Amino acid sequence: MDIRQFFLKSHIFIITGKGGTGKTVSSLALAKLASEQGLKTLLVTLETDSHIFSFFEIEDPPINSSLEVDNNLSLRLITPEEALLEYLLEHGLGKISRKLISTNTIDVIANAIPGIQEILVLGRLKRFERDRLADVIILDAPATGHAVTLLTSPAGLTFAARGGALKKQADEVDEMLKDHSRCQVILVTIPEETPVNEVIDAAYAVEEKTDVALGPMIINQMYTNLEGLDINPIEASLEAGAPAIDTKTEALLLQANRFRMGKIEAQNELLKKLDEKIALPKIYLPLISEENLGQDFIALLSKEIGAQIASMYDFEIDNP
Repeated sequence: MDIRQFFLKSHIFIITGKGGTGKTVSSLALAKLASEQGLKTLLVTLETDSHIFSFFEIEDPPINSSLEVDNNLSLRLITPEEALLEYLLEHGLGKISRKLISTNTIDVIANAIPGIQEILVLGRLKRFERDRLADVIILDAPATGHAVTLLTSPAGLTFAARGGALKKQADEVDEMLKDHSRCQVILVTIPEETPVNEVIDAAYAVEEKTDVALGPMIINQMYTNLEGLDINPIEASLEAGAPAIDTKTEALLLQANRFRMGKIEAQNELLKKLDEKIALPKIYLPLISEENLGQDFIALLSKEIGAQIASMYDFEIDNP
């Protein structure tokens, strides 16, 4: 079984995590991995100023169409306003939609009913899946708090609404989210106290308030063990035949050693906490300095995710 089957087990992947944990980077890496497996992949964002567009050097992203950026990989921006217009057009209300545009009230309507934004946005994903716009759809979702609202709104509106087209839309979106063969959520975090606590809360909220499947968790910015951290730098330099180190340099090296060893120790405690609290497979991605961010960085993370998924599920990675 190759890596393609991981993506084809659930066609829609909703990626979320606390801000600053690498949610968007993880979405990019997953999209690259899927596309490189020969799968037609659609990466969706809900933000007009998403880093996804700057990553691909796109200054003016189209709102109502997909933009192909690489082999098998396209981008799509969905806004509540665009989703509402599409919904009105689908239901033969083109005249109303034109009136809303001409009077600049489309954004007011899109925000008027609690939960309607989430229903309409997820409805667009449902439409993309139904129309087979892509083999794999990856949503770079809002941060965890808003993402939980996104996931619970369809069920809430289904319960509250008496009938009509909007209730039907909510029912269909709720059905999509609950179908593990169609959709799963991937939580993203980093090994720091606040993000770890938040991702644990998010995992519990998704499990308690929804029937959405949770996929493997991604843990970014992992400190790796480096050889020689526990060796005195003067002794190490002498053994290596390097020039003598002065006391000031020695103090700085020892300080750096203690800092990294402290980070690794704290990281290990948090990873233990995650394992105790959340029984999900986990993907661990290394800490990489900011100057290395770019296409090569995403390619590295994509390769690492693929290798760990293959190992985790005992797949063999198929290099097309």
